[in-house]
Amino acid sequence: MRGRTLAILGGITALVLVLAIIFAIRSRQDMVSDLSGSPVFPDLSARLNDVATIRLTGKDGTGLTLSRGQGETWTIAERGGYAARFERIKPFLVGLADAKLIEPRTRKPENFAALGLVEPGQDGATGSLIALQDGAGEPIASLVVGKEPTTTAGALTNTIYVRKPGDDQTWLARGLAEPELSPARWMNTELFVVVRERLMAATTRRPDGKAVRVFRLGPKDDMFQLEGLPAGKELKDPGAANGLGTLIQLLNFEDVRKAEGIDFAKDPLVNTFLTFDGAVVTATTVEVDGRSWTRFDVTFDQAQSDTAKGLPSVPAPDGTSLILPADKVKAQVDAWNAAVTGWAFELPGYKLTVMRNTVDDLVQPIPPASGTATPPAQ
Repeated sequence: MRGRTLAILGGITALVLVLAIIFAIRSRQDMVSDLSGSPVFPDLSARLNDVATIRLTGKDGTGLTLSRGQGETWTIAERGGYAARFERIKPFLVGLADAKLIEPRTRKPENFAALGLVEPGQDGATGSLIALQDGAGEPIASLVVGKEPTTTAGALTNTIYVRKPGDDQTWLARGLAEPELSPARWMNTELFVVVRERLMAATTRRPDGKAVRVFRLGPKDDMFQLEGLPAGKELKDPGAANGLGTLIQLLNFEDVRKAEGIDFAKDPLVNTFLTFDGAVVTATTVEVDGRSWTRFDVTFDQAQSDTAKGLPSVPAPDGTSLILPADKVKAQVDAWNAAVTGWAFELPGYKLTVMRNTVDDLVQPIPPASGTATPPAQ
């Protein structure tokens, strides 16, 4: 009888333990489920103005650090403090604050890799890390960002797997994307924008001594001409000289570094661009460890500006002249210098090709006139 009683008590105890475990699991599930639809970082919206540093780290350990200066100014540490675009940083931070948890996923660390949630710095890292700090270096928020779901179901669009460092609970979240680690994505890569009508001439002086000059006689000319066209040669096509002549009409860069430490006097490629109203842009390019870096110097040519006063009017759509008066050109020269002084830029490869072109790259033999026999080869 006593043995039977003990058995019954043992069974009741085991049942209570099982029920307790089930209750705990369900409580945990209910608690997690209650978070569905809530912000990934509930308090971040109120602290956005406190964010002083954004640190982005890729799965390979590659890092990008965005640091806040005065007001809305931000810089990129890995590019010597070059300016970052607030227009990109603001929506990034607001998007992070607005991101929502959608559905809980696995809590098993062995499954993190499949979701891209093994954080950088750990063996087999598969995810990226976003970390925000305040001005004192104290953490505000951090998040491991993983893969997007492979399903094409409409309900899962604009979603991605996430996990907070130190927390095994993974989530499907909406409103986030894998962070951009390319510095160029955070910079204003625009160097020069000049309306075509202002562009007058451009020259190339290569390290081997070969030189090219292209020009237009007036702001309304369609095509640039090649100075010193060799006898018996013609341009490969009517617009062959336009590539060099219009190079700064829209010129962007792909990467940037401080110019300090680069010897721009060593075998430089020098290109000069002149506008009808007196702006002179000089680009000096040298090779460093297999990469081409370009320094820009901008000056004002008063004599050319004076000459521009005699040019035919070239009205803009708003009725003003596209050929600028001296005071506006000087202001533009100052603004350009403020943006480029002290920096070396890596330009797109196709732009560098144009900057290096020789006369031979632009011309071809004049073909025989129609009906004229080609003399036999000797």
